[in-house]
Amino acid sequence: MADKTGTGSYCTLNDIALVWPPRSAPLVISIMSIEATEDAAYDQALIPEAAAYAVTTLALKG
Repeated sequence: MADKTGTGSYCTLNDIALVWPPRSAPLVISIMSIEATEDAAYDQALIPEAAAYAVTTLALKG
């Protein structure tokens, strides 16, 4: 797996990863969130929750 994370104003959180499932072609998974107000608190659980959802969904379709 290759991975790059980042943050920005308006509580922007993002993560992009290149993953190699055992029996399929590599996948790029990209997740980004942003809040409506600049001073909102970061929700650090958001990225891992979205990633887990994406992986579970992909596994069900595979």
